[in-house]
Amino acid sequence: MKKSFGIILLVTILLSVSTTSMASRILTAPTADLLGVGLGELDFNYQRERGSLEVNLGLHPQANLGVRQYFGGSLVGTAKIGILTEGKDRPGVALGGEIGLGEQNFYVALSKQLGAPGLRGHLAWGSGRYSRGMGGIGLVLNPVQVKTTQGWVLPTTSLVFEYDGRGLNGGLVAQFNPEFQGYLSTSFGQGVGFGLNYKVEF
Repeated sequence: MKKSFGIILLVTILLSVSTTSMASRILTAPTADLLGVGLGELDFNYQRERGSLEVNLGLHPQANLGVRQYFGGSLVGTAKIGILTEGKDRPGVALGGEIGLGEQNFYVALSKQLGAPGLRGHLAWGSGRYSRGMGGIGLVLNPVQVKTTQGWVLPTTSLVFEYDGRGLNGGLVAQFNPEFQGYLSTSFGQGVGFGLNYKVEF
């Protein structure tokens, strides 16, 4: 029992010091989910030896705008427009794009609850880096935070897997509070990834 708790605690510490529901993406693959009006997010992402810092703003119930800076690379503007709201018998659908100097990527994304509570699936396909298609699933492991007898508050966690057009990624997302979350992942055969996501009202 003590050994199991120690493993859980170690994973939690790693997530909190080294490391998104990621509204905009799974790990790197986009989703049809949108930020609410008046919400902004600051997102750091490191995957497949490439890092980026992104700001997204929910400016309309069906529209998000943002900007992303790749470390050592280009600055791109991002946009996502909701086309169809997710329902019981239909997926949510969104159109998105990224435009920068020498870089133009456009996609359509679908997201849907897959029956079981906490299980969601996502698909995306388009041009540029989305031309091979992307997709993945996320499963909530514990929907509520747990406080241990020692006083530690463990975050809600989700297990995620995706295909990002280049290969498979898998990881664990930890939601520490409604505003802050982080993830630790692996790109199978290509190292470790991690990220931080912070949401704020404006």
